[in-house]
Amino acid sequence: MKYLKCNTRFFVTMVLMMSLTLAFGQETKKINWPFYAYNFGGLEDMSPKNQIDMLRKHGYDGMTVMANFKNALTDLKPFFKYADEHEDFEIYSVFFRYNFNDSEAVKSGWKTIIDKLQGRNTDLWIIFGRPVEGFTPELIERVLRDVVAYAETKNVKVSLYPHHYDVIQTAEEAYKLVTKINAPNLDLAVHSCHEIRSGNGDRIEEVLENVKDKLAM
Repeated sequence: MKYLKCNTRFFVTMVLMMSLTLAFGQETKKINWPFYAYNFGGLEDMSPKNQIDMLRKHGYDGMTVMANFKNALTDLKPFFKYADEHEDFEIYSVFFRYNFNDSEAVKSGWKTIIDKLQGRNTDLWIIFGRPVEGFTPELIERVLRDVVAYAETKNVKVSLYPHHYDVIQTAEEAYKLVTKINAPNLDLAVHSCHEIRSGNGDRIEEVLENVKDKLAM
């Protein structure tokens, strides 16, 4: 029963949170939408090889990998190594949570992650974590500017990822910061579940219209 509950939650999470790469304004029929999963909800307890084997078995085109988890950086090498052995599977992105209370080594680990993404067609998604004392808008902007500037030197694209309950919860909030920084390799994502949780479920069209010129995911 525990296994069933875990996998049911995992499946629902993947369906609700699946991100689609799109060019806003194109006709839907012309877009090749990859179907891919986040590696949490149970997947993170498996080896990278077993994660990829399971997703390929069930028809997924690829995955997005947690860059840090439980105040530790992820070793991305085995994910890339095994994914590269399969023409039908890609690591589309890695996502990094900048948590204010993490260790300094992990908080600055985005640089190590970007180094590993150089030369790959894999984006960095960045989430700024839970609001705590000291986690100011000025700090967030400074960190994001540093991430984006370093990523540009490595030819890595960055997407600011709004996340419910965190300091940047919605795409429209993210849009203000992305447009302020206005870097060529910085854009943002819209995730329907976080927009719904933040009260934007009945205005998704308006949200998309408002952020479309910076929308990547």
